[in-house]
Amino acid sequence: MTQPAGVPFAEFVEAHRDASREEFLEAVGVPHLAVPRGTGAHSRGGYRTEVDLAHAAPRAAGPVKPGADALAGMVLYPIRKRGTSGNIAGQMVMVGRSEVGDIALDDSAVSKFHAYFKLTKPGAWIVCDGGSSYGTFVNGAPAPTTGGLPVASRDRVQFAEGLETVFWSPEDLFAALREVALDGY
Repeated sequence: MTQPAGVPFAEFVEAHRDASREEFLEAVGVPHLAVPRGTGAHSRGGYRTEVDLAHAAPRAAGPVKPGADALAGMVLYPIRKRGTSGNIAGQMVMVGRSEVGDIALDDSAVSKFHAYFKLTKPGAWIVCDGGSSYGTFVNGAPAPTTGGLPVASRDRVQFAEGLETVFWSPEDLFAALREVALDGY
C-alpha cells in the first residue's frame, strides 16, 4: 500500500479502508495537510502538489473537532520532502507558490517561499513563516520566522488571508478513517 500524493479524502478512504492500524501507520507515516478542495487542485507527480485556494474558508481560532466530518471536501497532502519517504527529522518541508516547493499553493496571496514545517523530535512539529508578505498563523496566532510555533493534530494552519488548512497526525487520520468505515461515506 503506497501513500498517494494530494488525494481527496474520499479516495484516501477507499485506498486505506481495509488497512489495520499498523498497516495504515506504516503506509502513511507522516502528518498530512488537509486543504479545501479548489477548482484547480491537482498533483504534479511525486509529492509535489499545486492547489488553487482562492475561495478557502475564513480563518477560525482553535483546533478543528475530531472526526471525518472535518475532512469532507478536503484534499490530503503528506508533509514530507518531495520525492522522499524516509526520515525527514530536521529538514524543512517548504510550502508556497514556488515550483521547487514541497507543497505548492496556487494563490497570489501566498509567497513563493511562504512557510515551512519542521520535525523537531519524533511526533513534534513546528511551522515557521518564511518571511511571507501576509503571514502564517496557527489557530489564529502568528508564526514567527525563527523558532516557529508548535503544531499539533487538527490545528488550523493559515497561509496568508483566508487560506486555511488543517494539520492531521497519522493517528487522527486513522481514527477518522475508522469512523468513515463504520458509518459509511
